[in-house]
Amino acid sequence: MRFDFKLQALKGMPRSNLMTAVEKGFSHLPAGSQIFLEEKSQKVILKSIKNNLTVYAEKLPAEIRSAALAARVDVQDYQLTDYLKDSHRDIADIYSRKEFKNRPISWKRLLHMAATGNDLAADAYEDIHRRLRAFAHVSDPERIETYLKILSTPHYRYEATSAREKFYAHMLMYSFWPQGKRD
Repeated sequence: MRFDFKLQALKGMPRSNLMTAVEKGFSHLPAGSQIFLEEKSQKVILKSIKNNLTVYAEKLPAEIRSAALAARVDVQDYQLTDYLKDSHRDIADIYSRKEFKNRPISWKRLLHMAATGNDLAADAYEDIHRRLRAFAHVSDPERIETYLKILSTPHYRYEATSAREKFYAHMLMYSFWPQGKRD
């Protein structure tokens, strides 16, 4: 049972703060409400929260498969945005880790493993996959919008852009290739 969702709705706090709230006895609840947990219940709830807060890369394919089945979607067609919404996870839960089984992590790879139980063969884009985690924490709307524009424009012309857009284009390039060139 996922106690983290229920307690998060009740407390209105991030899941990462729930463990402290359970351990300290929910000291800041709305007026007139209390939660009392027996020691055994507290241990069960803490274990559940800890298991669901920590994302183990080895468990991701099985979790993705379960979420896709629950959503009644073929695993191969399951979208990252749908998984994040359905599982109440964050993009950083997937891309914040450096590697998975000694290779860079990617949604395509995780989906393939969820669907078949087998890993994908290495491909020519692994160096780029390795850099995807640099984008997991991009949160300012202007940068996101400009990155999307640059990446989705079929024949992007750098010389025809504003100084600000060139600045973001440089940031984008260095996010993929920190040395300024492909290795």
